[in-house]
Parts: sequence; C-alpha cells; structure tokens
Amino acid sequence: MTTRNHGHHERRVLGGVPVTALVKRVLSKAWADDCLGKAAQLSYAFLFALFPFLLFLTTLLGYLPVPNLMEQIIALLAAVLPGDALHLIQDNIRTLVTTQHGGLLSFGIFAALWTAASAIGVIIDTMNRAYGVQDGRPFWKISHSTELCGGVWSHSSKAP
Repeated sequence: MTTRNHGHHERRVLGGVPVTALVKRVLSKAWADDCLGKAAQLSYAFLFALFPFLLFLTTLLGYLPVPNLMEQIIALLAAVLPGDALHLIQDNIRTLVTTQHGGLLSFGIFAALWTAASAIGVIIDTMNRAYGVQDGRPFWKISHSTELCGGVWSHSSKAP
C-alpha cells in the first residue's frame, strides 16, 4: 500500500486503486453475487449435513469394541448436562452403545452422503455465480458429481 500526497490530503492507494474505490467495488460485487444469501445457504447445508453424520457416528458405537464405553460417554455427558436431562437420554445411549442397528447405520451414512452432496451443490452454484459461469450440464450429471464430492468430503471429515 502506498500513500500519495495531494496538497494537504493524503490518499491511500492499494494496487493503484484508492481504498474507498476498492471497498465500493468489493461491496457492490458481493451484493451482486448475493454473497450473504449464498453464505446462509452454505451454513444451512452444512448444519443440515451434521445431524445424519452424528446419527451415523452414534450408531457406529454399537459396533466398536471399546471397553467401558458406556461409562465414558455418561461421564462426558454428566459434565455438560443437567442431571434430569442425563437421566432422560441415558437409556437411549445405552441402547445405541450396546446394540447393533444395521438399518440405522445404513440410513445414517446414506443420509450423511446425500446432505453433504447438497452442500457441495451450493458450493458449485456459488463458484459458478462468482466467476460468471453458466453450468450447461444436465441435472443428472450435476447430481452425480455432487454426490461423489459429498462422499469424498464426508470420508475426509472422518479421517484422523
């Protein structure tokens, strides 16, 4: 950033463009591309994708041979939940941890992949709009590519 001295006024210049002009250009472009709306869509899509993924993870606990898992979970929850709330969910947690639910596990992973694919679709739409690209692909091609990317995203979020 450089400073130009014009009489008694100093103007800051960033890349040859005055800062005020740059701010105006960025704000008008962000408004034209609906950045706030796209950010809201993306945050909703990721929040929506979180719950099926948590369902998958909690159902997966029934398949893991971890000693004293129930006691560890209850101890962690007791630190953050009031006693009455813990008492209400304790039986459900015990059922999830001690019983294997294959159908619920399958539903959880497919729902997590589907909702992650919708988040990827929002990212694709946002990038196309920001760069002024018209996507001419048919719906089924876009759908398959977002499902593939959603599966990769879902798998990478589980990696250590």
